[in-house]
Amino acid sequence: MTETDAMALCLASPLMDGRFGKEQAERAANYLAQLFQQGRISAETFARITARIGNHSAVRQWSEKTGLIHRALEDDALSKAVRAFQSKLAQATAKATK
Repeated sequence: MTETDAMALCLASPLMDGRFGKEQAERAANYLAQLFQQGRISAETFARITARIGNHSAVRQWSEKTGLIHRALEDDALSKAVRAFQSKLAQATAKATK
């Protein structure tokens, strides 16, 4: 089994939660341990994937970037103000083009 396939297998189910944090990293690590115990991956592959899964912040960012999970963000004051101004600009532009 390639390292890519092993990593994908370990992440597939945990990422179905729609997020990736400590709990999902632990589940992925359990899948990884099973692969190693079954002799499907080498010790070197086990070590490399363990390091990658352990950095669950990076896995989460990668998952968001690739669209595997989506982060729900709450608007802060600045983003609300920007959206309000965008709405006003769009309305003004629409009136000007009529």
